[in-house]
Amino acid sequence: MANPDKHTTPETSRGYETRDANVAMLLAATAGLALIVVASFILMRMMFGLLDTRNVAAGRSEWPLLEKNPLPPAPRLRVDVPRQLRELRAEEDRILTTYAWVDEAQGIARIPIDLAMAIMAAENGKVAAEAPSVEAHAEAPLDAGAGQAH
Repeated sequence: MANPDKHTTPETSRGYETRDANVAMLLAATAGLALIVVASFILMRMMFGLLDTRNVAAGRSEWPLLEKNPLPPAPRLRVDVPRQLRELRAEEDRILTTYAWVDEAQGIARIPIDLAMAIMAAENGKVAAEAPSVEAHAEAPLDAGAGQAH
């Protein structure tokens, strides 16, 4: 077995270091590091000032990214998907089940989809078993508030 006393010195014989750290050296290193950090900040500020001055002198905007459209292209992020889907389905149901003018000047109107299918089936000689009759829809007025094209 190796002799444990071979590497023992008066400084390590107690199991820990008995000398103090060099405080002057630690303070000098800390001051040097702080000086480097402060000098870096000063130099960066001077560089940004120089670049801003050059941009203004050249007639360029100080904030070129703000000149562009800040909104992303469509389709945009959906915030409340379930609510937006319910609204979309309700609008589609309203369009498919109501009367409205598409182009009143030309006499083009929108009719409910079940009536349109019954008319098409009757015109083609087919009788739709569960389709509502044309007479059931004949007396329903056009929706005056929905005069926009859909």
